[in-house]
Amino acid sequence: MLAVLVWWLAVVIGGMWLMTRPLYWWWRGVSQGGGVPVPLLGTCWPPSRLSRGFSGLLNYLYSTRGGHSFLGFHFFVRPCLLIADPQLINDAFVKNFDTFKSRSTYVNQKRDIIARNVIHLGGDQWRSVRTKMTPYFTPARIKKSLDMAATSLKLVEEQLDRGGTVDVHALMTRYTTHVLTGAFFGVKSDVFDNKEDSFFYHLQRALFDPGFGLRIFLSIVSPWIYDLTRSTLNTPEATRELKDLTFRLIEGRLKNKGHDLMQAMVDQMEKDSKTIEDKYLPDDRSNLRFDMLTITAQMMALYTGGTESSGTTLGFALYEMAVHTSIQDRARAEVRDVLARSHSAQLDYDALQKMRYVNMVISETLRKYPIFNFLHRKATSAYNIPGTDIVLETGTRVFVPVYSIHHDPNYYPDPERFDPDRFTEEEIAKRPAEAYIPFGIGPRYCIGVFSICSVEEWTTSLRSFHFFSIKMHFCSTGSRQLAFTTLPDDKDRNAN
Repeated sequence: MLAVLVWWLAVVIGGMWLMTRPLYWWWRGVSQGGGVPVPLLGTCWPPSRLSRGFSGLLNYLYSTRGGHSFLGFHFFVRPCLLIADPQLINDAFVKNFDTFKSRSTYVNQKRDIIARNVIHLGGDQWRSVRTKMTPYFTPARIKKSLDMAATSLKLVEEQLDRGGTVDVHALMTRYTTHVLTGAFFGVKSDVFDNKEDSFFYHLQRALFDPGFGLRIFLSIVSPWIYDLTRSTLNTPEATRELKDLTFRLIEGRLKNKGHDLMQAMVDQMEKDSKTIEDKYLPDDRSNLRFDMLTITAQMMALYTGGTESSGTTLGFALYEMAVHTSIQDRARAEVRDVLARSHSAQLDYDALQKMRYVNMVISETLRKYPIFNFLHRKATSAYNIPGTDIVLETGTRVFVPVYSIHHDPNYYPDPERFDPDRFTEEEIAKRPAEAYIPFGIGPRYCIGVFSICSVEEWTTSLRSFHFFSIKMHFCSTGSRQLAFTTLPDDKDRNAN
């Protein structure tokens, strides 16, 4: 009898909690986006709000916020906060970084070795890994990646010289893979040799399997489901392939030294480890040691962060050049003028710095098609929103809708128009710095991978403008999908 009573009491309390959960923000005096949340479904009702995914929901909330600097919303039963005001974004992600130093992604390091990467780690473990990796990304080292980018681009040109229609997104992804594996890991990729038999082609498919986005999504918004289903960031197949590759590279570097990021990580591993056996043992301390598994995790972060996303950005840039031939002509004229004045007449680092308009073209591409559609953080302690009496509880998920901010007509009039002149010094000075955050903001700014990616984008754009005339394919529309990153629709991937 007592057991039945306890069971019914638990049911009643649980039911009351679920029914009153939508009042979470109302009790705290926070404006709620999307109207009154529906029990269990929260702000996700009606279903049309999720028709374009979670990024689409954030875009809807931003566009209907009615001038509010921030909004509360419920992703099903989880209360979340959307920050729209640039100053509040800076207050949270820069000035109060220690409170928001962890992304909201849930990871289980004991079950998933890949979770130990610099993207998903939080708190002191993130700081430890980031501090050890940052010295590699110096201007001098970034300059060296130019040679790899230029060499890789010759392989792209060979593909284009064959004529006909090409899948631009796939071609650019192969290019970025070739650059990144060579510049970071000292590996000559086989992606241009035989696509179907390429090791890196299969690795790419394994890492970006159809369930990858769903698993990342669950790790952000529903950690308990992620844990209940014993999910991992990547499939066992992808983890095994990447682990085998990493271990082979490490063993090779222990015998023959190199001069790239892989060697820097191996050197750090030897510094952190006292014995050979230590290299194979996981370490969950705040000061995360570099061992073979930690290096494997960084390989995943660098590979996934620097191939698909950069390939997509390059594809969109080439698409816009095909649509706007006047912009293409202006960029080409600048490239030829700078090279004519250069002593070496080569696309070296110094020449890149002088090509202001080409830089504006790339910046506008990243504005219109941001790599990350939103930023997310988790409050690690109570946080008082500046200028208010509202205090966020520890564990509250906070989101910044990057795509929405980049398409806000208050910052970028006629935001769907591709206009590089938005990035003249005069125009940049007219808007807050937080209105343009394609690589994030604050100490978790993705300076490493995207320093290399910027070199890839510069080099590709410059050689394209200098040697090729980019034309539109008849079926291209420039439509895009809103996921965690902005992606081209499948039907819009071809060009001449």
